[in-house]
Amino acid sequence: MAIRYSLRALLVFAFGSAAATYCGEECDNQGAVHLVQTKVGRAKKHDAQGVEDPYLDQLNSIITEIEESVTQVANTVNDTAPELVSQITSATAMLKTSLSAVPNLLNAASWVPGSKSMIKSANDVVDTINSTLDKTSTEVSALPATVSKEIGKLNSTIMKTIEQLQTQVDKLREVSDKLPMSASLLQSASSAETELQVRASRRLTKASTTSVELALLQKGGTPCATADSEIQKADKTIATLSEQIAPLAENCSSILVKFCTTAKDALQQLNETSTYAIGNASSVMSDSITSSLTSGLNSAISASMSAIDTVHEAANVTLKTATAQLPQYVEKLNATVASMSGEVATVCDKS
Repeated sequence: MAIRYSLRALLVFAFGSAAATYCGEECDNQGAVHLVQTKVGRAKKHDAQGVEDPYLDQLNSIITEIEESVTQVANTVNDTAPELVSQITSATAMLKTSLSAVPNLLNAASWVPGSKSMIKSANDVVDTINSTLDKTSTEVSALPATVSKEIGKLNSTIMKTIEQLQTQVDKLREVSDKLPMSASLLQSASSAETELQVRASRRLTKASTTSVELALLQKGGTPCATADSEIQKADKTIATLSEQIAPLAENCSSILVKFCTTAKDALQQLNETSTYAIGNASSVMSDSITSSLTSGLNSAISASMSAIDTVHEAANVTLKTATAQLPQYVEKLNATVASMSGEVATVCDKS
């Protein structure tokens, strides 16, 4: 666990005291100060706000990556539904074009004997197809809201868990300010630098002016108990997050299948109803009207079905990519928390 800025003043004092004692046998006080400054200067530089904690920074980074991936998954599913509606609307426009052409065809045949019966049958067919088409459009147009609601439930559950984990990380960052000396302070330092720090830490402990400071540095005290508690909570939260993430790909895929199937069912109903109406009236309608309606219907259904398959396939590819990263992120969370837990145990004299 890296020491935060609340211990920086103590560290500076410690380094100065340790170096003066350590170098007394080898160099003068000025040389000692120079030695400390040189060695510390080669370690990672930190801003005036204090030393950053590599474990907590790593956790924050992973949490952000998980949030982005989960959001991408949700957006993929949510965006697929309106895109599908748009594709189907464009495809069924072919059928509307065929239907709108029928009145002109009927007018052209109005002089034929018995045309009244043909005109009535043709209009009935047009009305049936239009009515079924409106019903299909209504059902398909309702899909985005349904999909958004379902994916929203999945997304909300995971995001709440992520927020809970973030809160625990924030608490760990707060308590890290009060923890004893952490070995991760100078992770990039050489063994000589580490040795110098250890000596400085020992002298700081001996030179501690209050019993509270001494107890904190030697035994950890309440901050250690708090850190241990928050780490255990984080472990449980990560386990919960893992359980929620594991079925995410399958759940999202099921939602995609569900709304694609619903759209296909609606189109299939349109096809069956319209085909029956056209066939039933074909004996009294002219071939030109029958052919126009049949052609428009077939084109609309074929284009719509093809669009559904294309959109569905593209969404699955994106989902696979987005969800594939999530288990890896969970593994990183577990590894980071485990490392942090080990260091807390070490600095708090619990190992």
